[in-house]
Amino acid sequence: MTLLSSPARPFSALALIAAWLLVASSASAQTELSPPQPVDGLAQVVEGDRMIVNGQPVRLYGIDAPELGQQCRSARGVPFDCGEAARAVLERMIGSNPVRCSIFSVSSAGDQIGLCQVDGADLGTRMIADGWAFPQRRLSNRYEAMEARAQSARVGLWAGFAERPWLWRRRQGG
Repeated sequence: MTLLSSPARPFSALALIAAWLLVASSASAQTELSPPQPVDGLAQVVEGDRMIVNGQPVRLYGIDAPELGQQCRSARGVPFDCGEAARAVLERMIGSNPVRCSIFSVSSAGDQIGLCQVDGADLGTRMIADGWAFPQRRLSNRYEAMEARAQSARVGLWAGFAERPWLWRRRQGG
């Protein structure tokens, strides 16, 4: 009996096909690096999910922070540039400390994508846990529980109203 016809695994074939499609579609958008490449050094924060580390553009894996110029509302309904706020939060998290990144892919735009740490603390985890970024569920589910806790505690962007960045970009025509 084949994997496709096995009654004990009715969804295994679908899961296998879905995984293959996900890998195939992401391969067109980014190039995988194996083994992961280290990028270490001082960082200049560009956005809440992007920085320049040792002269190289790096995007934090699995998160999406608001875009610069994206308007959100505070708990009191006051509009503010939440992209700039997220950028400032990431900048404060890093301070003058060196950043250590493990790069495992490169986007079609040339950004290196990876997990980055300062003093052993994962920056993507902190941005999600503090409520200043959203998980990219199509890439990973690693941050979903943290996002739920941040939302429940009404921290960061969850204290008011923030449109998810990919929806905001779509409305902006990009």
